[in-house]
Amino acid sequence: MNYWLPLSLRMGVPYSEFWRLNPRKIKPFIKAYQDTLEENQRIENVNAWRQGQYIKVAIAAALDKRAKYPEQPFGEESREKTPEEIDELVSKRAQLFAAQMEIFNQKFKKAEQASSKSGENT
Repeated sequence: MNYWLPLSLRMGVPYSEFWRLNPRKIKPFIKAYQDTLEENQRIENVNAWRQGQYIKVAIAAALDKRAKYPEQPFGEESREKTPEEIDELVSKRAQLFAAQMEIFNQKFKKAEQASSKSGENT
């Protein structure tokens, strides 16, 4: 009783219904609850990933004047666009990509210079 009642209530089984069930009949409730938890975890992971994408773009925009933070949420681009809007979007994404690659290249050059300097000292 100390195990099944709290577990059943947590899973959404009504108190009055609990008394008409046995552990075998509660198993579908357990499965549904586990599925709900897994789906909620998946949604949280997707939201965290999306937030990381916004942070990445924000950092790129802060480090390079050519990179711009999006004016609308990701995914809002799905409505029909005019050719001018499409060209502008492609241009902005190309600028963002160029800014990200520039940052990457600068880090790579610094690392390469540091390794060549340490090689000279040996």
